[in-house]
Amino acid sequence: MRVMRTICEKEMLQQLDRMHEKDPCVRRDAIGVLTGVKDARVLYPLIQALQDDDPGIQQAAMDALIAFEDEAAVYQALPLLSDRRIHVRNMAREILDKIGKCGIDLFQPHVQDKDEDVRKMIADILGSIHGLESKKMLIEMLKDPCSNVRSSAADGLGRVGDSSAAEALIGLLNDEDWVVLFAARALGRIKDRRAIQPLICLVNSGKTELQIAAIEAIAQVGGEEAVDGLMEAIDSADPDAVRTAVKGVVRLTHGNIGKAINRFGAGRLFDDLFDAMNDSDIEEAEVKMDFIQAFSVLSTRGSSAGILRLISSAEIDNPDILQAAMDALESLDEEDTLIEALEGESNTALLVAIRVLGLFGSAKAVPNLMNLFERADRDIRIEVVLALGRIGGKDSSGFLMNMLSFEEGHIRAAAARGLGILSTPESAKILLNRLREEEYRDVAEEIVNALVEIGQKNRIPHLPEDLAINLSSKKPHIREAVIKGLGKLGWIMAIEHAKGMLSDENWRVRKACLETLNDLKVPGLLDALITAASDEKDEIRMLVAQLAGEYSEEESVDLLLSLLQDRNTRVAGKAMEGLVRLGRDAAIEAYRKLRTKDNVIR
Repeated sequence: MRVMRTICEKEMLQQLDRMHEKDPCVRRDAIGVLTGVKDARVLYPLIQALQDDDPGIQQAAMDALIAFEDEAAVYQALPLLSDRRIHVRNMAREILDKIGKCGIDLFQPHVQDKDEDVRKMIADILGSIHGLESKKMLIEMLKDPCSNVRSSAADGLGRVGDSSAAEALIGLLNDEDWVVLFAARALGRIKDRRAIQPLICLVNSGKTELQIAAIEAIAQVGGEEAVDGLMEAIDSADPDAVRTAVKGVVRLTHGNIGKAINRFGAGRLFDDLFDAMNDSDIEEAEVKMDFIQAFSVLSTRGSSAGILRLISSAEIDNPDILQAAMDALESLDEEDTLIEALEGESNTALLVAIRVLGLFGSAKAVPNLMNLFERADRDIRIEVVLALGRIGGKDSSGFLMNMLSFEEGHIRAAAARGLGILSTPESAKILLNRLREEEYRDVAEEIVNALVEIGQKNRIPHLPEDLAINLSSKKPHIREAVIKGLGKLGWIMAIEHAKGMLSDENWRVRKACLETLNDLKVPGLLDALITAASDEKDEIRMLVAQLAGEYSEEESVDLLLSLLQDRNTRVAGKAMEGLVRLGRDAAIEAYRKLRTKDNVIR
């Protein structure tokens, strides 16, 4: 709803006088002041200003007339549709598009205007006004002697979207081709099933453009009857229209095309699917998903190639498309096609092919994957390394071990992860050797995690002891990763090491020691938490508050109460959460005594 302005009589008259000044800036400013003033005396001057030579004044007048939003403004703007100046007609149309509903009855006389251009604009405007009156006038205009008016009326009825106009539009399917196109599109928008059979008849017209319009409309209507109609079109339409029909069947069935396979056979339908995929605009994710499903259901030789080609232009960060493609390719089990795809250029198709070959454990793909690594970018290289980890074997294992010394940290991390997946005992030694040299924290974590996986799956004497040697490393990220790893291995001696390192100079190491002691359920951890509660690092005190909430002893409650006074609001908030988790009345009492204005804590 527009906000109207109120100004005094004197000011309004002053502004109306200013609209006659020579200076266009003064005239434009006066219109701005009068915008929103709902007084009939401003209308005619605004209509005059709309015809000014200055574009700024024209725009200001148009905005003011739209803001007036009244039947009187509609009455004043309607005659301008006949103006000889195109820009004036266009501005009048834009005004009426916005406020025409305020004076809908005023349009009726213009439906029979002698100027067909005016009648067409009236039809266009009525199509933007939803309502019974506009629909009645548009149906009347379907009988206009001018084909342009009839097509605009049909288009307008499609935008209004009222199914009661379906019969009138169906009657227009025997009109001139140009009009039929608009009528078919309108029937598609209305989605009335009565239109399906007449549209199928239109498919038999032999005119490709009309066939495509009819098929697209049938697909918009939807339903089982529409699917049957589209399959009839596949049998009888021109090749260009067939592709549209196939796309419609795929979309309406969400790719579950078993009925079409039974009717046309897998061979023909595969060719039609491939043609439709190449010819149609299927950039939308949902459409791609439907086609992936269709190729999966078709399950014929070449379906995998169709899916890979389909996703080659998809965004690599769309997890739904990637997962759908992987599931379909895994079920199709066309190993050779996936290996051939490793020669392609699309990162999305490469990524999917690599992952599925990894899931297959495809030893046959190992040489191709190694060759791809040499020419690929970083992200694809990481996928290759992980796939080799899943595939396993002597060649894969040797490749991954070599990659532990690759110059790029992301690749070293992926190689460690791959060796963890392989979990062969012989890789433990080279992982330990690499750990001592590693400069990056995330890579060190991956190496230790791999050693943990290997240790959990194999009996390797002295692995925890060999790993623990690195606790004396000068690199804090190695000490941090190792103490966590020893805890995951459940090595009993990790307890003493963690207790001894609680005063480590690096806060991340101290934090890792507390986490390890907690994971190992060490008796007496509460004493360590009480000591750590005075740590200078906020992250340590926050962990203390979090862990203390898991102990029911009174000392834990006292510790949490003390942390409520912490200088860091996040620590205090965690302390309050811990008290509530313990269900102690002390939490209520502590809340009552809070003197802080910090909303996070409260």
